[in-house]
Amino acid sequence: MNMKRFYRDTIIVILAIISSIFIKIGVDDFFMGTIYTVSGIMFSIGISILVTFNLHGIKKKTFIDKIRANINRVRNAFIHYFVFSTIVFITERYLRKSSNNIIKIYQNDSLSIDLNFSFVVSFLIFYCIFYFILNFLKVQNLNNEIFDNTNTNS
Repeated sequence: MNMKRFYRDTIIVILAIISSIFIKIGVDDFFMGTIYTVSGIMFSIGISILVTFNLHGIKKKTFIDKIRANINRVRNAFIHYFVFSTIVFITERYLRKSSNNIIKIYQNDSLSIDLNFSFVVSFLIFYCIFYFILNFLKVQNLNNEIFDNTNTNS
């Protein structure tokens, strides 16, 4: 796994947890299912684009190797973020059915700190959707770079 991605994901999880303590927004089944469905659709479209990526017209072996490395990096990011969103979604569903999604982190006579797990999960799924969008843009830039390099008049 890419260490940069691991650190970034860890920071986002911590940020989601901290946010859920301070932001008291309820997340219902319909909303959670909808954002997970959007995530699944974006993953499917992204993988379809990568699988059908066309390298015809490229003659330079070094450029082909660079393109394949970029495609593999984007593919791995798509898979990583879809697996991540699936794991947190399934965990949220399990917790929602077995108990309420409010987890007591700390409680004494004067202070109670609760974690809204559904909010954390929705935050993380939105994070994954954000990265799907970024990866769509990377693929588009790669496609433009291929076009520019294969259609120069020099």
